[in-house]
Amino acid sequence: MIKKTLKYIAGLLVILLVAIGITGFYPAKQVNPQFPSTFPLLREDIVRYWLQKPQQLLQQQPLSHLQTLNNIYTSIDNEALWVDEQNLSPAGKSLLQQLNETSADQLLDYQYHLPLIRHHLHKLHLGRSPKVAATVDILLTDAFISYAGDILNDRLLLEHIEQRQSDSLKVSLQSNHANDQTAVYRYIADQLSESHKLKQLNSMIGRLSPNHPEYIQLRLALQRHQDLTSYWQPIDEGPTIKPEEQHPQILQLRELLTMYGDYPLQETQTAPDSGSEASFYSRAQTFNSSLVDSLKQFQRRHGMTGHGILDPETRRRLNVPPQHRIRQLALNMKRWRELPDDLGDRYIWVNMTNYELKLISNGETELAMKVIIGRKDRMTPELQESVSTLVLNPHWNVPDSIAREDILPKVQKDPGYLTRNNMRVLENWTNPNEIDPTSIDWGSLNTDNFKFRFQQVSGPGNALGRIKFLLPNDRSIYMHDTNNTRLFNKKNRTFSSGCIRLEKPLKLAKALLLGHPSWGEKKLMATLNQGDIKYIKLQQELPTYIAYHTAWVDEHNLVHFRDDFYQHDAIINKPAPVFIQL
Repeated sequence: MIKKTLKYIAGLLVILLVAIGITGFYPAKQVNPQFPSTFPLLREDIVRYWLQKPQQLLQQQPLSHLQTLNNIYTSIDNEALWVDEQNLSPAGKSLLQQLNETSADQLLDYQYHLPLIRHHLHKLHLGRSPKVAATVDILLTDAFISYAGDILNDRLLLEHIEQRQSDSLKVSLQSNHANDQTAVYRYIADQLSESHKLKQLNSMIGRLSPNHPEYIQLRLALQRHQDLTSYWQPIDEGPTIKPEEQHPQILQLRELLTMYGDYPLQETQTAPDSGSEASFYSRAQTFNSSLVDSLKQFQRRHGMTGHGILDPETRRRLNVPPQHRIRQLALNMKRWRELPDDLGDRYIWVNMTNYELKLISNGETELAMKVIIGRKDRMTPELQESVSTLVLNPHWNVPDSIAREDILPKVQKDPGYLTRNNMRVLENWTNPNEIDPTSIDWGSLNTDNFKFRFQQVSGPGNALGRIKFLLPNDRSIYMHDTNNTRLFNKKNRTFSSGCIRLEKPLKLAKALLLGHPSWGEKKLMATLNQGDIKYIKLQQELPTYIAYHTAWVDEHNLVHFRDDFYQHDAIINKPAPVFIQL
């Protein structure tokens, strides 16, 4: 009897051992249909198991940071970072969102494993698999290390991305010191482990992307355009269609404007339950007033005149594929990475692509005006500076490049040019002695041997007008008044040699001097009228951002797109270079 009992116990042990051997590190299947939702989907031994078999985990796509992954998971006892009992945790969703939006411009071969992560997430949604959950968690951690490394090494800044498209820079990246990158990844691992232990993963992930409200709005716009890709269809080629005209393509137009959010969904036509079907389709194909208004809004959002006519240019913009807009939105989101987290309580914002300046105070537009910016061969640069000084009735010291390339040829053709334009000739940029222009052999001068300095004295004809706003920078860029105000009536205003001409400089000056103890409005106007040159130091420098954003969301949640006249967006039309992991 004892032997039979021992054999029975031994048999049970064998069965148990076999069961353990078969199941390995996988939890046993649950028979109870009321599977508790709080049962941990991941066990530490499953994570450890997959880290030991990275090739089996990722098949043909190896992990990028195996050693760092092991360090991270070892420090947190192989707990899951991004997967909770059911699906992705809030931190996991936030990370995946940032990975998606960062890589949507396709500028680089981003090492974020997104196709593989999406594949395994789909499998996880179909059934609760600890193995799949561990795969997703490890893939996301590996992607996080790449993403955080990209941020810390400034690889997501557009200037660096453009440079990286050259082979010479690829070589230099390969030669970077491995020790430097080891320190970067050690820092990333420490931050991730500490945030996990303190249960602050979600807030830590939130700090990896810009927190500007404008960036958040672009994120939502990007998601909406991603939703369009599965069912978007362009409008067919056809004639120009004017308000109240009938045409079968009006149905396509209404559908496209509804997709883009310009045509109100509640006004979308629906087939009547009774009545004339022919009458319904006649109305549906009529370019009625509500649809005209929607098209005008679409046109204004794209920098066009809102005339409400379906012409060839409007068709072209309607037919820009969502995939292109997605890349454009993602590219402009990267531009926000180049700006400080805090723009200031009060600042000047110039968006060159919209030819507009705004004075922003506590998030509200205090003042807005048109601007004129540099032409394509003398582009206005993007700048982050501060207005420090106002100059009343300024002289114009003509920049050397303009003097050589523009003024000198005019003087050589017309000796009276300088007198008519109130210009004098100074010896050079270090010696302000005035030279008699008639004593100069202008014919002997060219762009190479020209050494003089032209100065236009203050007055009604001065190119800078009556007010100049100084922006300390090494490119001689500033904002100023102009004596050629008719150019503000033009739609596209790229006429300057790089500086920014203001439509309402006096209003801006009054706003900046508001509360100044020595410069009230009465003194300001008196000085301007007297013609005296005065330098006014502001009590507090005003942050000024000269930006080039071809996509943004306005205060009414409308997405705007603008033409890329400087070709700064052309980078998204180039193939992505090979990304070099350091």
